[in-house]
Amino acid sequence: MVWPTILLSFFGFPETKEIWIRMLGLFTFTVGIYYFYSSAHKQIAFYKATVIGRVFFFLMTLGFVFLFHQPFVLALIGGMDLLGALWTQFTLKESE
Repeated sequence: MVWPTILLSFFGFPETKEIWIRMLGLFTFTVGIYYFYSSAHKQIAFYKATVIGRVFFFLMTLGFVFLFHQPFVLALIGGMDLLGALWTQFTLKESE
C-alpha cells in the first residue's frame, strides 16, 4: 500500500501512479486480517474454501497469460498461490 512500485518493478511490471494498485494492496491486507482471525479461532471451513479460491486464482492467471498474452510472471504468481493451496489442503487432511 505504501510502496507498490517496489513490488511492481520486482516482478517486471511498469511503475504506476494509479490508485488501483494501492487499493489492491489494501484489499490484500484486509484479506490477511481474515486469515489471521480465522486461524486464531480455528475456522476450518474458511481454509477449505481458500483452497478452492486459490486453485481458481491460479487457473485464471494461466488464462490471462495464454488468452490475453500477459507476462508469464503472472502465471508464476498464480503458481505460488497454487503451492499455498496444496500445502493448505495437505495440512487440512493431516489435521482430520
